[in-house]
Amino acid sequence: MTAVLRPSLGPFDNIDELKTALINGSFADGALRFGSFVLKGGRVSPYFFNAGDPSSGRSLQPVALAYAHALHDLPAFDVLFGPAYKGIPFAALACMALYTQYGVSVGYAYNRKEVKDHGEGGSTVGAPLKGKKVVVLDDVMTSGKAVRSALALVVREGGQVVGVVELLDTEEVGGREGVKSTVQELEEEAGVKVRSVLGMRDVLGWMERRGMGEIGLMREYWEKYGVERMTAKASESSSDGPLCHSAAIPMRLLSIMCRPTREAQHSGYSESVYLCFPRRVLASGSSNARKKPSSSQF
Repeated sequence: MTAVLRPSLGPFDNIDELKTALINGSFADGALRFGSFVLKGGRVSPYFFNAGDPSSGRSLQPVALAYAHALHDLPAFDVLFGPAYKGIPFAALACMALYTQYGVSVGYAYNRKEVKDHGEGGSTVGAPLKGKKVVVLDDVMTSGKAVRSALALVVREGGQVVGVVELLDTEEVGGREGVKSTVQELEEEAGVKVRSVLGMRDVLGWMERRGMGEIGLMREYWEKYGVERMTAKASESSSDGPLCHSAAIPMRLLSIMCRPTREAQHSGYSESVYLCFPRRVLASGSSNARKKPSSSQF
């Protein structure tokens, strides 16, 4: 069955209340921790999020409801795919929440770590993917290797990936080039929308409301590695209107945006900088800056 979704948050009055319950449960179960953690790429982070740790009904209920809520903004789909191992319970939880909260029945599937050569065989379990529109669920993207493998597997099985939903978007500069986030790179490479249940901004806001002492280190980390998503509607009638619907800029580049256009161009980030300058600034810049960028589906 193809899903057509309407927002439904169960016992929660609004999305902020749901996100707060999700973060509370993650912190209580030890999924969200603060300290000093060395990540795979060698970066030292003041926090760590292990999506496999939420293990109680209280903490899993908001996970299921929040995943279902995030899915409503994606194109219609038939199957939820959860990459083994952490993605398996997420797919099952979201599949159930879509039915109980929205009355929508979709299938769910997951992959085997090792292809089974006996019995029913195959590399996937659950709903068949061939000829189906599939949404891939992920926990947290670091390098994006796991979700890229999942996308490739769905295609090999004859499915069409129409979206990706992750539990937490760290909103950090990283990826392969170290300029964009892994989410941004994946959207460009695969041509699919990536949505998140939580963003790092949600976590920072939660910490501030609780008056947590670790907020200072988290803010410093965010200023150094955070990706600022700037969304604005293009206005052809206004001289100050932005040229694009959205652009994403590393926080460390925001200061460059206030310098002369020529210096920004020499910095090597001219495209991102130009996209967020007002028209009147662009008009005084180079001919390259005055070119209208191509529209983005994101």
